[in-house]
Amino acid sequence: MSDPFLISHLKNLPLFARLTQPQVSLIAEIVQVHRLEPGTLALQEGQPSTGMIVFVSGRGLLTRRRGDGFEEQIAAVGGGQFLNEASLYEARLETVSLRIVESAVVLFIPRDPFARVIGRHAEIRANLRIPGSSHPAGAGQSAPPAQPQPAAPARPPVQPIAQSTPPANTVSRPA
Repeated sequence: MSDPFLISHLKNLPLFARLTQPQVSLIAEIVQVHRLEPGTLALQEGQPSTGMIVFVSGRGLLTRRRGDGFEEQIAAVGGGQFLNEASLYEARLETVSLRIVESAVVLFIPRDPFARVIGRHAEIRANLRIPGSSHPAGAGQSAPPAQPQPAAPARPPVQPIAQSTPPANTVSRPA
């Protein structure tokens, strides 16, 4: 049975914008909903990335270790934003840490179940919208790095906290 909550949030993501309702429903079956409390370390720099995170509500801070061993704050992330889209297509290590600073509800799309769904359903793979590419994912194109994108005109972009720029492939906003 389709969960309207999951369907509405997934359909707003650029990756799934071309999917039909039944196709999004198949993706929704693998999505995990988590409530994360302040202080939770949701991602840890240097650890394997296992999937994509979509913030429904709440807020987190992205940090990165500097060469001197100290942690620098890179950006805040919150409702309507997503992280790690590229990890759906390839094994990689986290380039940043994510610490929850305000109670958050997040959707987690795990890489392995996602790969199984798009492997069994060529029509889904063919309709995936890969950011930065005019070709659907099923057209032999690999997934390029995700770039930060606005969720909607009314939503402010990710705001850098430090002078450094956020690492590529990390924080994105639905178009």
